[in-house]
Amino acid sequence: MAVLALGVVGAGLGSAIGIGASAGWLGGVLLGNLLFGGQKGQNIEGPRLDDLSVQTSTYGAPMPLVYGTMRISGNVIWSTPIKETKTKKKVGGGKGGGKKSTQTTYSYSVSFSVGLCVGPVATIRRIWADTKVIYDATAGNTQSTQKYPGVVRMHLGGEDQEPDSTMEMHLGVGNVPAYRGLCYLTFTDMQLKDFANRIPNISAEVVASGAMDSNAEILPLPQQLSWYGGYVDSARGTLVTISSSRIHKYDLVRGTLLLDRALNEDPLPGYADAIDTYAHLGGLDDEGYIYHATDAHGVTMRLAKRHPETLALVAVTP
Repeated sequence: MAVLALGVVGAGLGSAIGIGASAGWLGGVLLGNLLFGGQKGQNIEGPRLDDLSVQTSTYGAPMPLVYGTMRISGNVIWSTPIKETKTKKKVGGGKGGGKKSTQTTYSYSVSFSVGLCVGPVATIRRIWADTKVIYDATAGNTQSTQKYPGVVRMHLGGEDQEPDSTMEMHLGVGNVPAYRGLCYLTFTDMQLKDFANRIPNISAEVVASGAMDSNAEILPLPQQLSWYGGYVDSARGTLVTISSSRIHKYDLVRGTLLLDRALNEDPLPGYADAIDTYAHLGGLDDEGYIYHATDAHGVTMRLAKRHPETLALVAVTP
C-alpha cells in the first residue's frame, strides 16, 4: 500500500511541476520500492474445500450375486472424513532482489471401502474410478497395472478373510467386522486431485468363482449324431446340431431335446436333394435362422436356410 501511495503522490507532483503524471507515477513507485522493498511479500492461497464431509452411501442396497464375469458398481460401506493437507512454499524473489511471497496449496485424500457383491469370487480383473481405469490385470494389458500402487486392497469374500488393516488402523483392532462372504475393496489414503476432490464412483470387473466340472450327459442323445458340429442361439437359449442327414434342436435351459428331424423333411420344390451337409460350414443370423452348406460332396455346394423354430427349409441358393 505504501508503494501505491507514493505512486499517487508522484503522479500529482509530476503534473504540478510539468513533467507529466506518468513520469511522476513511475518515480513514486521506484521510490516506494527502494524504501519498502524489504517488507514481507503477500501470501497466495490456493483453492480450498469448504466441506470435508463424505458422500453418503445407500443403506439396505442389495448385494449382487455374480455368475461369470460382470462389471459392478460399488457401494461405500466405510469411510474416513476427507483429510486436508496444507503445503507452504516460497515463490518469487530471485537474483533481481524482488520480494518473496508465500504460496499455500491444499490437497485432499481419503480412506474408504466399497462393497461389490456376494463372495467368494475368483478375482477382480479391472477397477474404474469414475471413467478412469486405475487397476488392470487383463492378459492384454501392456500399461501400468496400477495407477495408484499400494492404495487398493482386495477382499474376495471368502469365509476366512480377516478384517481390513486400514479400517483397524482408524477404528481399532477388534472393532472392525471381517465382512466374510462379501467381496469388497479398500482404498488407503487415496489422493482426490484427479477426481474433483471427492470420492469417485468405483466400479469393478468381477470374475466369479465356481467349479468347472459338469455332467457329460446333460443332453439326451438324438437318433443320429456325428462330428458336423452345432450352433448356439444365445437369444433363445437353444443349440442346433447337424449331422449328415438330420438336424436337432436342444433347449439349453431345461436340457431337453426339442426337435429331431430329417434334413429332407418337407423339402422345397426342386430341392429335394438338399440334404448332403458339409462339415462345419454354417451358422446363425441375428433372427435365429440357421444356414448350412448342402450338396458339397456332389460339387454343387448350395446354401440352405432354415426356420429358427421349426427347422424347416425356407430357402436354398440355386
